[in-house]
Parts: sequence; C-alpha cells; structure tokens
Amino acid sequence: MRACHAAAGACCLFGCLLAGQTGLATAARIALAAAPASTGADVAAYRPDVQVAGVIRVWGQQEMSPVVTAWASGFASFQPQAKVLMHLMGSATAIPGLYGGLADLALLGREANITDINGFGRVKQYAPLRLELMSGSLASPGQSSALAVFVSSHNPITKIALDQLAALFVCTAEHKPATPRRWGQLGATGEWANRPVHLYTFDLETGTGAFLRHALFADHMKLNWSAISEYRDIRRADGTVAQSAAAQILMALSRDPYGVAIANLGYRTPNIKLLPVAVRTNRTYYPLLAEHVMTGMYPLSRHTFAFIDRPPGASLTPLLREFLRYVLSREGQYDIAQQRGYLPLSAQRLALEVERIR
Repeated sequence: MRACHAAAGACCLFGCLLAGQTGLATAARIALAAAPASTGADVAAYRPDVQVAGVIRVWGQQEMSPVVTAWASGFASFQPQAKVLMHLMGSATAIPGLYGGLADLALLGREANITDINGFGRVKQYAPLRLELMSGSLASPGQSSALAVFVSSHNPITKIALDQLAALFVCTAEHKPATPRRWGQLGATGEWANRPVHLYTFDLETGTGAFLRHALFADHMKLNWSAISEYRDIRRADGTVAQSAAAQILMALSRDPYGVAIANLGYRTPNIKLLPVAVRTNRTYYPLLAEHVMTGMYPLSRHTFAFIDRPPGASLTPLLREFLRYVLSREGQYDIAQQRGYLPLSAQRLALEVERIR
C-alpha cells in the first residue's frame, strides 16, 4: 500500500425491453425493428444518399473487431463498391494512424489522452472531430465495461454516491491518514457504524484506474493509500491474462465484510451485493443495467470514441460520410447489438451524433 501523499437521461433505445444483462440480442431485434415511440426520436434506417466506391481504413481497439466486421458486411450490402480494411492493434495506435495518413477512422475504447491530441495537433494544427458510435459494455472484459460498486451481502448499505466514494479515497484536511473512514459516514448504524472502510479497486496507474481517478476525484492523487488495496491483471509469460484484476478485487472483498470494491459486473460472486450509484448524495440512484449504460445515466458507465480528420470548415468525403451514416443508422446499431459486449447508443445520443456528421 502507498502512504498518503501527492502522487442526461432520456428513455433509451431499448428502454423498457432491457431489464438486465441477459436477452440483449433478442431485445435489440425487437427494439430496432420497432423504433419505439417512447424514445422520443426514431432511429432512421440507412438509405444511401449517393453510391460510393473506395476503401475505408479503420484503426483502433482490437476488441472492436467483431463489430467493425459486421459494419463492413452490412455497409457492403448497400454499397457494394466500398470496402473496409481493419488495422485494430489497440487504442494507442488509433489516432497516430489518423494523423499519419494511414487511417480514415480511429476507434478508441477510452477517451483520447493528451498524447493522442497533442500528436494530432502538432501534425495537423487543428483538433480531430470526436464522435461516439457505440456505448461501452455492461460487463465484458476489455470492452470498456462499466465499473460496478460492491459490498458484502451482509452490509446494511443499499446505495452509494460518487461524492461518498470520493470521500473514502481522498485525503483532505479533515481526513488525515490516521483517521480512517467509518461505515457510519455512509449511513450504517449499530455495530457497523464504527467499523473502518477498506477499499479494493484497480491499480490507479492502469487504464481502468485512470478512468476511475478522473470519474471520482478529478485525477487527484493525494489519496488515503493506507485504506486502498490496488490490483492489476496477473499475466502469463505469453501476455495472456491468468487472473484479472476484477476477479482479484472481488475475491478480496469476499473475505472482508467491511470492504467496498469497485470492479466489473461480470465477476460478481454470491456473497457480495451490487449497489445502485448516484452522481451525488440525494440524486437519483441508478442500478447497473444495459439501458442505463446506453443512456449514460449510470455514473460509472464507460464510453468509446471515434475520431476523424476533418479540417475546420471542410466536409467529410462522401465515402466516409456514407459509412458513418450507416453506423449511426438502425442497421448499424443493430450490428452492435448482435455482438456480445459493446452496446448501441440510445436514440437521443444517436440523434446528437448524426447531427455532427451532417
């Protein structure tokens, strides 16, 4: 452990159809066929504005390969003279491919970082256009899965807010390292009130840890390290994962009734419980469901991003514009729903993205 030192919601596309993490493909078929009126905005089917020909070069996150393959096949059924070539070697390669002139579309499983944006800006002297084409996943490892908050099944706490979580992690003038946080600060009473809170989460220097740092405490690193146990994936000699960080986190929680863990839904075990999460205390608490990830209402949802090179005042090429129109159409979002992992966008978010490419 480290010492303490500086170191809008609208009804979603699948709204009433998705009640959890099962039955996603079936629900998607029904919803995309019907474009329910409860969304407040229909999801338009793809109809080509023009027939195009050429190659679209897609660079980025390797876990997106099944979705991009589905997009390529679906787009070709409307635009037989267009082809999609994939070079999916990781999010870190995506924007360099774009400003290096090797890619037309960069797909990231995370937000672009300062290295990405500065690299593009130095070469191009303007910023790339950022889009969202799909949501992160509910629980699939490696696919921008939402973070889940767990406690022991015996814990009396039934919900938690991000400001409460931040107060557990961050050192302040009122909370020195020698003053451990207690469960009473989260509303527990009786014998629980004076028990110290132990924190289990991802190594905060990893990609997932960086997302958590940003979402919870605005990248602040003066933390209550004495109460924090961090985990990262254990890898074999060939680089494959032998034991994921999330599995280790929840295994540790299962042995500690006074712990709170931030991990992934896919590793949940019977003796722990999942907490609904709010942005702030006394705001709306959202359970971790697919519909809340797709709308972004669940506060620890993760997003994926796409970037294109569009100079200020310029229009997209007809080829790239038609491909993006397909991706943001009913058919393109259906392609996402057919794959296990990444989720489609809500109808409201789709409408915003469609406006960006007009």
